[in-house]
Amino acid sequence: LWMTDSQSNFLGNKLRWTGFTIAAAVDLCNGLNDLYPNWPQIAGIRGHDISRLFTTRPWDAIDWLPLGIYPFAVGLAFLMPLDLSFSCWFFYFCWQLQAVLGRAIGLQHDFPYPYEQSLGAYIGLGLSALWISRQHLSQILRSVLGQTVLTAFSPPTTVNPDREPLPYQLSVFVALASFIFLAFFCSQLGLSFWVFLIFFPCYYALCLGITRMRAELGSPVHDQHHYGADQMVYAAFGTRRLGAHNLTALSFLYFFNRTYDCLLMPHQLEGLKIAEQARIDNRKFAFAVLLA
Repeated sequence: LWMTDSQSNFLGNKLRWTGFTIAAAVDLCNGLNDLYPNWPQIAGIRGHDISRLFTTRPWDAIDWLPLGIYPFAVGLAFLMPLDLSFSCWFFYFCWQLQAVLGRAIGLQHDFPYPYEQSLGAYIGLGLSALWISRQHLSQILRSVLGQTVLTAFSPPTTVNPDREPLPYQLSVFVALASFIFLAFFCSQLGLSFWVFLIFFPCYYALCLGITRMRAELGSPVHDQHHYGADQMVYAAFGTRRLGAHNLTALSFLYFFNRTYDCLLMPHQLEGLKIAEQARIDNRKFAFAVLLA
């Protein structure tokens, strides 16, 4: 928004260009060193794994602890909400401390089950987002069903269908039709209906949690390895209970459950927020998003 504002002087700010030049030079120099080892490296920037220093029990449970200073990460962290930037490093150390305590009392190697904890946290974020917006969603449902939209809430909330990217009725219809199509597609794929009813609600809750955190965090990318909705189903029910048909079907769904970095929802939400701030017509903007 700053870059598109002619009054902001974003591209003419010398101090901003100085900071950008320093950060870019560091990354460029170390990037060239990675490709051509004879090129000098700026030491102390890259992450160095110090977990090898912890060799005695129970501290040897710390299996990866990289420390480094990345200029671009410092810049992004400066723009992040304080509680989120604090959580990024605090809960990483909390995770490592849990592993140390688990090793001290003799728990198995997988403790503290970080992937399961992470999946649960994301689903919790998604469900909390739905709970916070329950009044607005209730109004939308009443609007779709043709009832009077109630606005007597505290704090007051109103729905204005004309300002939405898509009409409420069309959005609900497309969502229901898409879910029915997914159910049919997965049944032809060999996925049991009970697995479908667990997998996809978990997937959508995970998507909501990722979208909410990514949008509030401000980072340009997101990457969730090893704790998708499919991993949750494997861990909860086991391969024998699922059977060959469900395992085969879920493996074909791995392409959108691998890392979730292809999830478009955060980018679309940020785009709609930019459109709102810039006072762009949401209907036109939604068409541009679909076209892109």
